[in-house]
Amino acid sequence: MRTTILLASKLIACAVLWLSASGLGAYPMVWETNRFDTDLGNWTLQLNNFANGNDVDWRNSSTAGGTAGELGGRFADAVQVAYVARPLDFTIDINHEMRFRGIITITNTEQFSVGSGQDLNIWIGYFNTTSPDANRMGWRTLTPSSTAPTAPFRGRPRINAGANASAAVNMTQGVSYAFEAWWQPNGDNNTGTFSGFIGSTSWNIANYAAGASTFDAFGIFWSESSATPGLNYYVYFDNLEYLVPIPEPAVTGLALLGALGLGARSLLRRRV
Repeated sequence: MRTTILLASKLIACAVLWLSASGLGAYPMVWETNRFDTDLGNWTLQLNNFANGNDVDWRNSSTAGGTAGELGGRFADAVQVAYVARPLDFTIDINHEMRFRGIITITNTEQFSVGSGQDLNIWIGYFNTTSPDANRMGWRTLTPSSTAPTAPFRGRPRINAGANASAAVNMTQGVSYAFEAWWQPNGDNNTGTFSGFIGSTSWNIANYAAGASTFDAFGIFWSESSATPGLNYYVYFDNLEYLVPIPEPAVTGLALLGALGLGARSLLRRRV
């Protein structure tokens, strides 16, 4: 029995040391891919994507430039928030690394007149489903600044509700653009380096003051403060890769410690 007790004690001691060394820091982030080959996969968060003129869903098409299967459709200007997203298993904050990449195509198949207050914004990135406008990291598409039928759309990286992170990137209609956005936190005061590219245009902003925020989803969302009926355009995304959180080592360590404790208790009972 003494040998069994000694063995169990050593196992528990090792687990405690490993748990202490792991710390209680931010969740580790790992890459996940969704190519939308057959459906939306684990992008189960959906709100108003079929309401108010929207028609955004999985499509058996290749408009964005990948193989058949993509996410997209008609995006309509409305004040109600709409989104299609992958729920994060754990809520993260701005002090986590966040990164994503993919391809996009935008088309203006339903003509509209562009003027003041008619900027339909479609965001891709990390956001909070209860307050996306105040908790977001990524970049947005905007309507053209000209009423010309072939005028380019615009992409603009941004974090939260602060000032734009860079000047707008012109995006020609019907062209597939590769993109990437990368947030590297400094670990203090919610600041970090925000870098990335859309097509051939890149940005890199060091010590960007992002402000405190939390994120529970990755995906696309859109809304406008003042809706313009009939302001619609079509956007398609494909081959998306993005970082998602996994349980921190300390959480795993607690589970391991509990299992070892139960196992040791069981062994002692058998010996007695």
